[in-house]
Amino acid sequence: MSFGRDSDPRFGSFVLRGDCPTCAGSLPVNGAVESVVCGACGESVSVPGRILRDLLDDFEAGWPRPPSAGMARVGAVQWRWTSRPLRAPVCPGCGEDVRVEGLAEGSVPCACGATLHVEPVPGPLQVDVPSAQWLFRLEEAPVAEGAPVAMGCPQCGANVILPGADERLARCGHCDAQVTVPEALWRALHPIRAAHPWTVRFEGPSRRTVEAQAADAARAEAEAADQARRVVEEAERARAVEAARVAAEAERVSAEAARAAEVTRLAAEAIRTRRIVVVGVVFCLLCVAFFVAVKG
Repeated sequence: MSFGRDSDPRFGSFVLRGDCPTCAGSLPVNGAVESVVCGACGESVSVPGRILRDLLDDFEAGWPRPPSAGMARVGAVQWRWTSRPLRAPVCPGCGEDVRVEGLAEGSVPCACGATLHVEPVPGPLQVDVPSAQWLFRLEEAPVAEGAPVAMGCPQCGANVILPGADERLARCGHCDAQVTVPEALWRALHPIRAAHPWTVRFEGPSRRTVEAQAADAARAEAEAADQARRVVEEAERARAVEAARVAAEAERVSAEAARAAEVTRLAAEAIRTRRIVVVGVVFCLLCVAFFVAVKG
């Protein structure tokens, strides 16, 4: 069975178990619950929120080939789980797909006689894994709690009333003996709970996908800003080079103009000098001519 990367909605089947820290008995977690009660010793054990978050997160991150199993220790409890992708909610009783018309909290019967309970994923878990929207789990028969239970006193035979179904010790009101609930009666009051798979419906992008998209957008924005910075720097360098070229050209033109002015000045001085020489020569010739004329 193959699944598309962009499948929406997506379904995942999960089986989660823990080990009771008091008696080491199995603790089946048949849904996204906050705590479970050990059927062997009656100990109430909290289900860490991060176990459920990581379970769903890892499933979404690996879609369409999520990890098939995992485990983690939190405090004194070892938690183990399995997961697999589905095309639709599956009945935990017979394993067949269950047709759900619309999505609303309630119960959906299966042809095998089992009942599938439909409920939204609990709020805190949905905050951590926004794509996890709906939970489908086996509707188990409620266990009577707090009801008085009577048993015979092994010492005098009188009836002993247990304060509640979760009490293992009582005191006989007739002979004052302390009575321990026999194992058979305790098992009848606390049947071993089996682990049943439960299904989660995922819609829209996963949290990790959203984070990856945000990271890609931030990276693209940073690259665009860096490109704009490089363009500005290139423009500034080009302006500086052009300004230097214009300044050099102006300096060259100024130098050439100065040289031309100097040549002009020297030429003018040479002309003046020649004029003086010519005038002097002419004057000398006139003087000679005058003296010659006077003597003749």
